[in-house]
Amino acid sequence: MDSLIKILTTIGIIAALGFVGKIYYDFFTALKTEKELIKTQANDVNEKVAEWVEKSTSLKCLETESKRLSEKVKLKKEALEAEEERKMEEKREKITFKDKIPHDGKLGGTIAITLDASKSTPTEAGDDMTYNWKSVDGKVQIEDQGAEEISFDAEAGQYQFELTVTDSYGASSNELRIVDISEESNQAPRIIIEKK
Repeated sequence: MDSLIKILTTIGIIAALGFVGKIYYDFFTALKTEKELIKTQANDVNEKVAEWVEKSTSLKCLETESKRLSEKVKLKKEALEAEEERKMEEKREKITFKDKIPHDGKLGGTIAITLDASKSTPTEAGDDMTYNWKSVDGKVQIEDQGAEEISFDAEAGQYQFELTVTDSYGASSNELRIVDISEESNQAPRIIIEKK
């Protein structure tokens, strides 16, 4: 009887241990699953952080590159503007007549200027031509706008004129000319003091 009780007790203990073991097994399995889940989530977070760092680095690179390109475009634009200004100055130089008021001992004064277009020719021989002078800046009152040449007395300064020449078929050409008059040159007196 004692043996039976021992056997039953042993079976009970084994059964109890099996039950407890099952609980521990389930617990550790759940814990392992939880740990793997946490590890997976950590990996996901690491990937997101890495992606964010990469994007943020890309944004910095993009910002730096954008600034560099903006500076390059600005320099290119300035160079183009300088070249355009140089070309304009070159063109302006080609269409500018320069003169100076002669020194006459009196401040100010004028110089007589004549612009002559009489050597202008029609493209086809035999066409009649008409002339039309215009004072672009309005500084000169042109008496005969249809003449081949115009004359005026100029003070120091710049004057702009446009001449349009039209043939008997109505075809026309126009040109701009600038007259740049400098003030008369003058130097300060030299002082010479002698003892007599």
